[in-house]
Amino acid sequence: MIKEWLAVGPDPQHKNRDNVYVTWTSFQPRVCELRFGRSIDGGATWTAKTIFVPTTDANPAHPQNCLTFSNPVVDQITGTLYVPFLRFSNADQDFIQMMISDDAGETFRFASFNVPGAPSPTVFPVTQPGEATSCGTNNVRLTIHTTANSGPGQFGLPRYINASRMVLQPAAAARNGVVYMAWNNSNGLALGAPGTGSNIMFMRSLDGGATWSDPILVNPSGSDKHHVLPSLAIDDNPNNVHVSYYTQHNNDTLDLDMANSHDGGVSFPLDRTVRVTSTSMNLPPTNIRLTNAPNFVATNYDRQVQPCYALGEYQSVFSANGTVYVGWGDTSNQITEPTNSLDPISGQTHPQEDVFFQKVKAQ
Repeated sequence: MIKEWLAVGPDPQHKNRDNVYVTWTSFQPRVCELRFGRSIDGGATWTAKTIFVPTTDANPAHPQNCLTFSNPVVDQITGTLYVPFLRFSNADQDFIQMMISDDAGETFRFASFNVPGAPSPTVFPVTQPGEATSCGTNNVRLTIHTTANSGPGQFGLPRYINASRMVLQPAAAARNGVVYMAWNNSNGLALGAPGTGSNIMFMRSLDGGATWSDPILVNPSGSDKHHVLPSLAIDDNPNNVHVSYYTQHNNDTLDLDMANSHDGGVSFPLDRTVRVTSTSMNLPPTNIRLTNAPNFVATNYDRQVQPCYALGEYQSVFSANGTVYVGWGDTSNQITEPTNSLDPISGQTHPQEDVFFQKVKAQ
């Protein structure tokens, strides 16, 4: 059971009562199920059930029996619950799907994307960002990274010492039947291809997920390598839409940026993009080689964390009363390793992860 996320909002039938909802992925022997928990008494008691069991498909390019990265949100006016998540294929393109409940999780239906050529009206094709990277023993991860390559790894893939795993978790918000969604998408169609950048995309539905606008670019177009791991928030005025995300520059450093819209997500003007971080950061050493072939053993500088794990999809943004609050994983602080002959980075000074917070005036 992983990737649990929580949302709170009014019950559709009892608006004076807030419900608490949690969704997560349950990994079963042959399938990844989407689970759902609900509390109607402030978390004192809970009910739980499976709300979706995906199935396999003979076509590898179609959605398969695994999903994750659910991210529930509640419309604070209508009480409608929206649960977007990522559904995997066995090919280059994966798919965003969204389940919707109008009755506090008693029943669910799927949002309709109606993308021409897609395997189903309820799936939205996406390509996850990042380069296929050898991370530790028998692990392949999509990562953003620096240019320091420590030689070929598992399956002949590169091993980057400073790397951070990428995921595609859709970020969403909703108010009075208008649904907003943002995600990071590779600029290419080949999954894990080297040298392929990524951008933050956004679209909205004015009718509760029945139809959607065409996707638009959130971040400024330019020479930066990657724009990844977005979070999305709307203010009490739903015309004010805020999307925060990491930017990796051509010199491999990163910043947290925030795009802002004042027309409900129709546009994200360049002059409204804000740099949240005051200091650019570097990726920490997360994929330190310990052995050569055939084992390809590696370690994160933090021995408790898997190789290639750094930033994570835990960046968050919240907006209220014209102020935006952002929390994120930041690696601008440094740590020096103790001297130890058994430590492959003994005595080195390198970035470490901390949690940062910033209050930002809405642009």
